[in-house]
Amino acid sequence: MTDERDTPGEAPGEPDDAAADSFWDRLQSLPEDTEHETSVHEDDAYWHAPPPQPDSALHRPSETRPPVVEPTTVAPASVRPAPPATGESVAPVVPAPVPPPVPPTPPPAEAPPAAVPPAPARKRRRRGGFFTKALVLVLVLLAAAVGLAWYRFASIERVDTQGTLAHGGAGTNYLIVGSDSREGLDSDDLAMGGAEGVGGQRADTMLILRVDDTGTSMLSIPRDLWVTLNPSGSEAKINAAYNDGPPAVIATISDLGIPIHRYLEVDFASFQGLVEAVGGVTIAVPNPARDENSGLLIEEAGEVRLSGEQALAYVRSRHYQELIDGTWQEDPRADLGRIERQKTFMAAVLGELTSTWNPLELDRAGRAAGDGLRLDDEMTLLDALKMGWDLRGAVYEFLQLPVENFRAPDGYSALRLVDGAGEVIARFSR
Repeated sequence: MTDERDTPGEAPGEPDDAAADSFWDRLQSLPEDTEHETSVHEDDAYWHAPPPQPDSALHRPSETRPPVVEPTTVAPASVRPAPPATGESVAPVVPAPVPPPVPPTPPPAEAPPAAVPPAPARKRRRRGGFFTKALVLVLVLLAAAVGLAWYRFASIERVDTQGTLAHGGAGTNYLIVGSDSREGLDSDDLAMGGAEGVGGQRADTMLILRVDDTGTSMLSIPRDLWVTLNPSGSEAKINAAYNDGPPAVIATISDLGIPIHRYLEVDFASFQGLVEAVGGVTIAVPNPARDENSGLLIEEAGEVRLSGEQALAYVRSRHYQELIDGTWQEDPRADLGRIERQKTFMAAVLGELTSTWNPLELDRAGRAAGDGLRLDDEMTLLDALKMGWDLRGAVYEFLQLPVENFRAPDGYSALRLVDGAGEVIARFSR
C-alpha cells in the first residue's frame, strides 16, 4: 500500500529524514493486526493524529464530540510525555486558564413584612390641673391645721417660771403636775371624789417624764416626801411647795438633783375632759377594784376602758381595794400604790394623745384641756410638737424613789429618801 507521503521531503512542513526514520522504525515495531485490515482512511487518521506533546506544525482535526475538560485539574510535568527529540525549539505548553468557581446562587431574599400602620395615639388627659388643685387643697388644709394649732396653743395659760428652768443636758425632763383644784367640777363630781367642802389648790400628783437617747422614763415624786422647801428653807412635805407657786416646786425638785426643763400642769376638770375627748383610756387591772371614797368601781379584771369620770376616780384613789379570792382587800401601800397607778394611767393617756394625728381629735383634746392646762412661759409650739413626736409609740420605764415612812417633827406621817435614791436621781440628772 503506497502513499504520496512515503517520499521524504515532498510535502512542505514534513519532518527531516532522521525524524522520519525514527517514526518508521516505531511503526514497523507495531504488531500486525490480523483480524482487521487497516484502511487508507484509518491510516490517514492515524498519521494525522497529534503527537503526545502538541506541536505547532502538527494539528489534529477536532473530533465531533469535544473532549471532556476538567478545568480544575492540571497534570504535573512529571507525568506528561517528553517532547520529541528534535533540533527545533518547542513552545511551552500553557494550560488553559481555570475559570473561577461560580458562587452558589443565594436564595431569594424574603420580602420585608408589610408595614403596620401605627395605632392612633391616645389623647392624654390633662392631669396637671387636678394635681395642682390637690396640692393647693393639701397646703390649705395644712395651713389651717397649723393655724388652728397655733391658736389653741396661744390660748393656753402660761406660768412665770422666774428663770428656774434648766437648759442643756443629755435629755429633757418634763415636770407634770396634777393639781387638786376643784374649779370646774360640779357638786356631784366633788362628792364622788370625797372632796366636798374642801377648797384651795394643792399639787396632788408630781411626775417627771424624761426623754433621752436611752428611751423614755417616768418617775413619781411622792406628795408626802419630806424635803427642804426652796426658797423659804423650811422643812415640809413637797406638796406644800405648791403654795408658793410653780417656781418653788421647780426649784425644790431641782435641789434634789433633778433639773426641770419643761413644766406642765393640769387640774382635775381638765384631766377628766381630756380623757373624754380621746374616747376614754384603756388600762389593765389584775382584779376587780373599787374605792368608795373616790367612786371607783371596776367590776371585771383585764383590760378596761375607763371613762373620764372613772379615770379621775382611779388616779385619785387613796383607799384602793381589790377583790381577791372573794374578799375585798385594801392596797397596803397607800399613797405609794396610788403613785404606781398614776404612772401607769398617765402613760396610757399620753399614748392615746400621741397615737393619732387627726386634727379633729387633737382639737377636741386641746379644747378639753385648754382651760385647765398651764405651761411654762418658755415652751414654744415647736417644743410641744417635739414632745408629742418623742412620745409617739414610746415604751415607758417606770422608776420609783426608795423611801421609808417616818414621823415628821410636826407629828404627821411622812416619807423620806433612803439608800439607793441617789442612783435613781442620777438617771434624771444627766
